[in-house]
Amino acid sequence: MNPPPSWFEWFLVALPVSLICDLAIWALLLWVYQPSSNTPTISSIRTTKDPFTGTQFFVCAVTVLTIVLWCFERRLEWLFGDMGLIAIIPLVAFFGTGILTKEDFNNFLWTVIILAMGGIALGKAVDSSGLLHMIAVSVQGYVQGMSTFEVCCVFAGLVLVIATFISHTVGALIILPIVAQVGATLPDPHPRLLVMVRSDSIACLLRHLMHSRY
Repeated sequence: MNPPPSWFEWFLVALPVSLICDLAIWALLLWVYQPSSNTPTISSIRTTKDPFTGTQFFVCAVTVLTIVLWCFERRLEWLFGDMGLIAIIPLVAFFGTGILTKEDFNNFLWTVIILAMGGIALGKAVDSSGLLHMIAVSVQGYVQGMSTFEVCCVFAGLVLVIATFISHTVGALIILPIVAQVGATLPDPHPRLLVMVRSDSIACLLRHLMHSRY
């Protein structure tokens, strides 16, 4: 977004929307599957009263430090350059101290990591090659004359279809720059509003419904 929102602004908008979507999806799942009549009794997990160990405190401290550095990544860009370098901190801390072993390294879901990082590379390639501008101009021609609400609905449906078949991260990296450019060219510019309009929760719900049903 331009200007980029602060973390407080982002949470102020995203948290209420996410909470409402989660409650709506939860209610829909309860209505569709009726777990009270179809789900067997689930035994409760026994709580542990063991005190925190030094290793657990260390893991929590490294995790919190990484999250804080991500939150202030823009101010620390001169030091780290990219958020990906910050993600190396827990890897070095956990593997270097022996908390994680070689077996843990081999058991990582590398396919998911490659998919996400490949999506970032794809998004940068689409932007630097000029393809992003061409797509944005083409989409702008289709939505010309529509109201802001109609444009939001069009992009929500587009993201819904794309995010159903590919990773949400990859879909966002490809679609959101187009959304921002189209929003900036509207008669009443709303690039930030269009970027916030996302249907990942709906796509995720549909995917879970299809997988559970079939």
